[in-house]
Amino acid sequence: MFLPEPKISSGLPRIKIVGIGGAGVHIVSEISKRELPVSLIVMDSSSATLDEAGQLQSVRLGPKTSRGLGCGASIEAGAQAAHASRSEIAAVVEGAELLLLVAGLGGGVGSGGISVVAEVAMQMNIPTICFVTKPFRFEGLKRTTIANAVLADLERETQGVLCIEHDKLQANFPKNISLVDAMRVGSQHLQQVIEQLLHVVQVNSLINIDFADILSLFRTHGKFAMGVVDSAGSTDIKALVRQAIHHPLTTLATHYSATGILVFAEAGEDFDLDNLSLATEFIDEISSEDTQVILGVHSIAGSHPLRITVLATGIKPVASSPATHSLPTLRR
Repeated sequence: MFLPEPKISSGLPRIKIVGIGGAGVHIVSEISKRELPVSLIVMDSSSATLDEAGQLQSVRLGPKTSRGLGCGASIEAGAQAAHASRSEIAAVVEGAELLLLVAGLGGGVGSGGISVVAEVAMQMNIPTICFVTKPFRFEGLKRTTIANAVLADLERETQGVLCIEHDKLQANFPKNISLVDAMRVGSQHLQQVIEQLLHVVQVNSLINIDFADILSLFRTHGKFAMGVVDSAGSTDIKALVRQAIHHPLTTLATHYSATGILVFAEAGEDFDLDNLSLATEFIDEISSEDTQVILGVHSIAGSHPLRITVLATGIKPVASSPATHSLPTLRR
């Protein structure tokens, strides 16, 4: 399903971020500490979880079915609670020009609730993208199966899904990392990606990226990937861009193509134009002639290390490494 052309308000876009279930509520609560110009909403069937979110706008899902006690690990109970609160969900997401849904998959409310919230938003023609985590393998086959099924539904029904796999933590972080620290890493990465996406939209840049640009990249379905990397003295710009998109926690096929790509560079006034050219060369590896490419540059007064943000939408695996194409014409 493709959405009609969205109506864009003047000034800052109306973006709403909804945390669903325990993990989603926790991440949105952390985002609230940054005082960003967005609306933050938390949803859960557990009154205790919502109480921990403080003064954030909240929706208690299924107050009659769950009685504020949660849904355990039952995706059916989580979906039932969300369905029972469809009118409340619609009321809080109404008016959003972009909806960001955040949840941990595999359990009850996160898995059962996010699909219902996404369905309500799509019926209201609100562009919706999702940020989710998959459970550790040791949490059991059932939770993994649930997570995979919900992930597949979200990839079909929303504009995009960014998924963090907790199992990849074990392969990419110290072996003695504690469970609490491991889960914190995944949550912090999701939080950073969400905050950087908002930053890209809202900062007034030398080569600007506006809200309509972001929406145009998400006029598709499937996975998307996003990463941020700082130069930290490195001069290998192409390597930095590749690191940004291939974060160790992000789920990507070995070979893939993307329908939309954004490269956003932030640096001091002495940023070399040749470096910008090198940064965009990575686009060749995942582009076709039909790929939409958007470039943004934010110049910061004085000397400032290079920061690269890369966003790839509409990611599809390909049978083999994509053929080399000439660099698509950059917008702006």
